[in-house]
Amino acid sequence: MKISNFISKSIFLVSIISVIFVLLITILLQYNNFQKESGEIKKTYLEQKKKHLEKEVEKVYNYIQFKEKEINEKLKIELKQKVDNAYNTAMFIYKQYKDKKSDEEIKELIVNVLKNYSFSNERSYYFINSNDGRAILFNKNDYLNTYKHIWNMYDSKGEYIIRKQSTIALKKGSGFVKNHFVKPDVKNSKQFPKLSYIRNFEPFILEQGNI
Repeated sequence: MKISNFISKSIFLVSIISVIFVLLITILLQYNNFQKESGEIKKTYLEQKKKHLEKEVEKVYNYIQFKEKEINEKLKIELKQKVDNAYNTAMFIYKQYKDKKSDEEIKELIVNVLKNYSFSNERSYYFINSNDGRAILFNKNDYLNTYKHIWNMYDSKGEYIIRKQSTIALKKGSGFVKNHFVKPDVKNSKQFPKLSYIRNFEPFILEQGNI
């Protein structure tokens, strides 16, 4: 009888241990599966967020590019209008006085009018250079009676500024040019990107203005 009870208890104990062992194995397997699935979900979520973020960044970048292009186009239109106005003013003065005054007197009239022109944007200004490299007007500075040779002037990128302007004036008559130059309202020699619109002033072909 005692042996029978011992065997029964032993079987029961073994059964309990087996069940606990099976439960532990099951829990461990489920935990491993959970960890694996959790990792996959996390990876998928991060990939989705990454793609979403990339799309959002791309949208912002495209918008910035669009606005930058829009601003540049608007700037070009305004810049061309200002130079065309200066050209028309200079041409009006020339036609008005070509039979009454000397070329030098007419040039002085044109320079005086343009150097006193005020822009709402202080970083916009007129300049006149001859195609042989002589400075005539830079913003409010008049060099008409001073021989200031600038043919060999180059910017911080090593590009010859006046030569580029002269080439456009002589070959195309007008056009945009980009280079680096100082800002007239900044008291240092640091150069910044600059967009200019060049137009040839035909009456003074040897000393025409890039206005």
